[in-house]
Amino acid sequence: VPYHRSLKYYKDQRERRRALLQRTPSSPPLLTTPPPTISTPSASPTPATAAPSPIPKAKSGPGAVPMTPSRPRTSSPLAPTPTPLAPRASFPRSRAPPDLHKQAVVARMRTSPAGQQILRMGPRLAVSMLAATQELERMVALEQQREKE
Repeated sequence: VPYHRSLKYYKDQRERRRALLQRTPSSPPLLTTPPPTISTPSASPTPATAAPSPIPKAKSGPGAVPMTPSRPRTSSPLAPTPTPLAPRASFPRSRAPPDLHKQAVVARMRTSPAGQQILRMGPRLAVSMLAATQELERMVALEQQREKE
């Protein structure tokens, strides 16, 4: 299936939707429609109970997708009191770029016997051996300092 829109378009669209959702509850609507007036032959006029609703900004063009603001997530509708939930996690939709620094370090370590040994050990064992070596060096330096006194 060929893509007609870039991933950046979808990312921008997601960010716009999030900004709209974050802005909507706190700020008053920018554009509102007047409540519908119903003319009836009754003698007393009745006030309209419909609240003004914001008009969504329609996007025009060949690739226009209508944006519908979603409600905040809540627990099960069958629960006695629905509680608000955190928004869904947004997972990356594209492959992460390669870590070129890590690739360069690993390539350089492969060229020396000590580097090859560290690569064979694995990261946890290598770090624990580094910590043990540093601790031993600190102990030797402390012992030499005591002997001088």
